[in-house]
Amino acid sequence: IKNATAKMYVYDLNTQVEVPYESLIYMYKNKLTDYNGISIKGLLQFYPKTLEEILVPIHTIYIDMDEVIVNFKKAIIDSNPQANVKEMYEVADVLGIQRKLMAQWIPNMIKEQAFANAEPLPFFYILKETLIPHWKSMGINVQILSSLSSDSTVQSTIATQKLRWIQKNGIDIKFNFVKGASLKQEFAKPGTLLLDDYQRTINQFINAGGCAILVPEDISVVMRKLSLLGLCP
Repeated sequence: IKNATAKMYVYDLNTQVEVPYESLIYMYKNKLTDYNGISIKGLLQFYPKTLEEILVPIHTIYIDMDEVIVNFKKAIIDSNPQANVKEMYEVADVLGIQRKLMAQWIPNMIKEQAFANAEPLPFFYILKETLIPHWKSMGINVQILSSLSSDSTVQSTIATQKLRWIQKNGIDIKFNFVKGASLKQEFAKPGTLLLDDYQRTINQFINAGGCAILVPEDISVVMRKLSLLGLCP
């Protein structure tokens, strides 16, 4: 009720009609149990009428690294020259065991400095050249939010290499590293938006109170969603 606007309506189950928001406020302010035949107990929920009524002002945007701005998949394949790594990576994604399977490939990635030298993805250049400057001009706080390996013995090494990648590619924004993707939800608050490639992380972030966009290979989908949120130039 506190966050509702005068444009919103509620639905009364008893009379099967929509009730203007102003009437609802009147009922509560005057401690009425009934107003023009509408019962407070029958009020079910708010029904926004326009896109503007459901938009949440975004004050902070978190950007994942691997497979969002960094070509992590290619880095795995290049640093692990086994013939079937590419196929294993893709099948593991379908089976939902990709994260577990990656553990065997990370040692070679570290050895080959893959986390520091991986190639940027096309979306990185859109972010760096267009979106991040635009978001900053809007007063939005933009940060990196990337997870490390679940293996605590290599976390600091991966973090160091990822920092080198950030510096090498000239991203002048704050960075945050968490020790597992599930910890990203701790950054979720109303008005925060996460761009991430992992569906489970997206779900966790939304359930924790934030907003999130899954970043697929088709960047036009992401751009449309950002545009609907008012986050494109």
